[in-house]
Amino acid sequence: MTLPVHDHETRTQRGKELAPVLALGIGVVVSIVMFLVIRDNVESEAKLRFERQASDAQHVIEARIKSYADVLHGLGALFNTSNSIPRAEFRRYVAALDLPHRYPGFQGLNYAEYVPHDAKARFEARVRRDTSLDPRGYPSFAVKPAGDRPEYFVLNYLEPLAGNELAFGLDISSNPSGAAALAAARDSGKLTSSGRLLDAGRSRSVFLAMRLPTYRSGMPVETVEERRAAYTGSVGAGFRVRELIQGALDKSKLQSLQFRLYDAGPIKDKTPSAAIREDRLLFDSDDLLDASLKASKVEGPDALFATSLPMEVGGRIWEVRFNAKKEAIIDRTDALLPWLTLAAGLVSSLLLFFALHSLTSSRRRAVEIAQVITKDLRESEASLGRAQRIAQLGNWSLDSETGEMTWSAEMNRTFGHAATSTAQRYEDFLRNIHPKDRRVLEQALQQAVKTGQDSDMEHRIVTRDGTTRWVHTIVSRSQHDHKGLLSGTIRDITERKLAVVRLTVEHRVTQLVAGTVDPKEVIPGIIEAICTGLSFECGSHWSLDKDGGLLQCTASWGESVPAIVEFLALTRKMSVPSGVDLPGRAWAGHEPLVLTDVGTEQGFSRTTAALQAGLHGALAFPIVVAGRIFGVIELFSAGTIQPDEALMQLLKSLSAQIGQSFQRRLAEDQLRFIATHDSLTDLP
Repeated sequence: MTLPVHDHETRTQRGKELAPVLALGIGVVVSIVMFLVIRDNVESEAKLRFERQASDAQHVIEARIKSYADVLHGLGALFNTSNSIPRAEFRRYVAALDLPHRYPGFQGLNYAEYVPHDAKARFEARVRRDTSLDPRGYPSFAVKPAGDRPEYFVLNYLEPLAGNELAFGLDISSNPSGAAALAAARDSGKLTSSGRLLDAGRSRSVFLAMRLPTYRSGMPVETVEERRAAYTGSVGAGFRVRELIQGALDKSKLQSLQFRLYDAGPIKDKTPSAAIREDRLLFDSDDLLDASLKASKVEGPDALFATSLPMEVGGRIWEVRFNAKKEAIIDRTDALLPWLTLAAGLVSSLLLFFALHSLTSSRRRAVEIAQVITKDLRESEASLGRAQRIAQLGNWSLDSETGEMTWSAEMNRTFGHAATSTAQRYEDFLRNIHPKDRRVLEQALQQAVKTGQDSDMEHRIVTRDGTTRWVHTIVSRSQHDHKGLLSGTIRDITERKLAVVRLTVEHRVTQLVAGTVDPKEVIPGIIEAICTGLSFECGSHWSLDKDGGLLQCTASWGESVPAIVEFLALTRKMSVPSGVDLPGRAWAGHEPLVLTDVGTEQGFSRTTAALQAGLHGALAFPIVVAGRIFGVIELFSAGTIQPDEALMQLLKSLSAQIGQSFQRRLAEDQLRFIATHDSLTDLP
C-alpha cells in the first residue's frame, strides 16, 4: 500500500522541480512580448513625428509656390485695371519685382495678347511701330508660326527679353493642346498650370508654366459668355522648379527628410498615386545634396518611413512623397528602450528562476511561491482586460413636444446611473451635458426638429460622479407622422478624443517653448494652451524665490469670470514652502499631484474661494529636469478630475519640455556670467 503513495510523492516532487523552469519560460515569453510591444510603440510614435515633419514641410513648399503665384496675380491685376499697358511700364513693373533676388525660380514673365484674325494685321503694325523701348521699333515683327488661324494668343511682352527673342511674337495657341488650355483658362478665369516640361538646354531643368487670364477693365466677368466677351489675353510665367523650391527647406533637414515632387495631372483627371510614372517627376530633394549624402540615403523599404501628401497648384494635383530613415527619426534612447526592457525582463526571469529553485526543498514555501505567481498572472490578465476597453453604444428617443425620453441601459451606464430606469425627462438629459456644450446640443436638436436633417457632433458630458467624458452624438428625426419625435445614439469616445487633444496641447507647448529665448515670457501662453486644450478653467505658475525656500505665484491665466479673476488675484498674493498646499506638495513629491475635489481636501487652503469660483478639480505638476525644480504649474477645473496614466504621462512630458527650456536659459546665463566676469574674483 505504500508504493502508490511513494509514486504520488515522486510526481509531486518532480512537479515542484518543474516550477522554476516553468516560471523561467513564462518570464522569457513575457519579456519577448514586452520587447515587441515597446518596439512597436516606439516606432509608432516616431512615425507620428515623421508625419508631422512631412506635413510641416509640405505647408512650407505650398506657401513657397503660393508666393510665386501671387506675383502672377499681381501682374494680372495690372492688366485688368487698364485697357492699355505700355511696354515700358510692363518692363518697369517687372524690374521692380527684383525677380533674380526675391523670386529666383522665375524664368521670366510675359503677356500674351488675344488677337482675332481680322485684327492680326493691325496688331502686327502696332507692334512694329512701338518705339517705347527701342527707337527702331520692331520692323520685322510678325506672328509666328505663319499662317491664318481664327484667333491668336501672341506673346507680346516678355521680360527679360534678352535670351527670349525667339518667343517674341509666338502664338502659344498654335498647337491644339495649348489652344484648349488657354480657352479653358479664359472661360474659368482661374490660374492654370501646365504639365511637366523638360528644358532641352544646358541645365536639363524641369520647368512649368502658369497662366492667368486678363479681362477688359469695366466689363462684367460673372458668366462664361461675359468672360469671353471681355477677354484680352493672359499673363504668364515660366518657373524653374529646382530654384523655386530651393531654400524652402534647409539642407540639414533634407539629410534626414527626403521628398520627391510629382505631377499627378489635372484635378478632374488625377492619376492614382500608384500609377504615377517616374517621368512625371518634377523635383527630387536629393538634387540639393552632395553625392556622398545621396549614397548614404539608399535604404531598403523596411528601414524607411514614407508618406504621400497632395496639394493643388494651378488646377493640377502635385503629390509630395516623403521618406526618412527610421534611425534618423527614432531617438537613440528610444531605440535602446525595447532592448533594455528585454534585458531587464530576462534578468528578472533568471532571478526568479534561481529564487524558485532555492525554495523547492520546502513544500510550504514552494506552494506560497506558486500562489504568488498565480496571483501575479491573474493581476496581469485583469490589467490587460481593463486596458482592452470596448466602446459602448447607447440609444435614446425624445418627444420634443412633451419632453419625455427613453434611454437604453447603455445610456445609463455612460452617464454613470443605475441601469434600471429607462424612462427619463429631457431636463434630466440636459443636466448630464457639460454646461459649455449644452446650448450647442440644444440647437442641434431644435434644428433636427425643424429641418428633418440628421446631425452629429462631439461634445462633453458630466457623469454622476462629476467626471467629464467625451461622446459622439448622432440625432435624426422620425420618418413617421410624428415629426416631433427624435432618436439618436451616444458613443463614448473619451480615450480617442483625449489622445488627440493631449497631442495637440503637447505640440502647442513645444511650439511655444521652441520659439522663445526666455521661457518666463511664454508661461502665460503655455498655461492658456493647457487650459483651453484640456478644459481647465484657470491655472497659475509658481516659481522659486531667489532664496529657493518658497514658491511664489508669478503668472496665471483664467477665463474672464469675476469669481475666477478674484480667485487668481488671491493666488497671486500667496507664497508656500515645500510640502504645504497643492503647489508645495507637488514640489516636495517631484511628481504630478491630483485633487479629485478640493471641497473634500483637507490640505488645500483656498477651498472657499475655489468653490465660490465653481472650481472643484485641481492638479499640480512640478517643472523638473535632472532632479532640479524650476517651479510648479497648477490647474483648476469646474468638474472633478479622475487621474489616468495618459494624463500623468502628458504632465511629465510637459514638465520635461518646459524644464529643459528653463535649464537651457540657466546654462546660457551661466555662460554669459563666465564670459563677462573674472574666474577668480567673480567681478565683471
